[in-house]
Amino acid sequence: MKALINYKIPFSGLKNGMHHFNFNVDRTFFQHFGESLISDSDLKVHLAFDKQSTMFVLDFEFEGTIQTLCDRCADNFDLPISGSSQFIIKMREEPGEDEDIIYISIASVDYNVAGLIYEILHLHLPMKKACALTEEDEPICGFSLSQYSSAEDEDEEDDDDNQNDVWSALKDFKI
Repeated sequence: MKALINYKIPFSGLKNGMHHFNFNVDRTFFQHFGESLISDSDLKVHLAFDKQSTMFVLDFEFEGTIQTLCDRCADNFDLPISGSSQFIIKMREEPGEDEDIIYISIASVDYNVAGLIYEILHLHLPMKKACALTEEDEPICGFSLSQYSSAEDEDEEDDDDNQNDVWSALKDFKI
């Protein structure tokens, strides 16, 4: 975790008010978190850190690309991503978390935001991650389900047409 030392905010030496920090998030960042949906990235993260006497408001903004798996072809591709998120950190005797607030010990002198950045990026991943599409709505990666269809599938479609004819004949019956 020594590599994540760059994400440590030494708030005890900061005056009350707004402070700004910039982080570059790349492959080495995600290697420290084990199993991640993101394998590599080229992201710029900006943190607006508002220090108050017993609490901090952290406003994150990020933009760049992440490398993740395509849901269609299971190949890595670069996905553009951007967004923002806000966290509130309060100081109290016992550290912990609430729904909207992170509590840290009064004795703390710094806070590592690497975990928050990791969480933000994963929460901003789209539900469906897919390579870009060509003009013919085929994925750039070349994956298409039509390449897996067979003559059996076409025969099943003909059977469905025959069944529809049977049902349409029954519509003529009156009760």
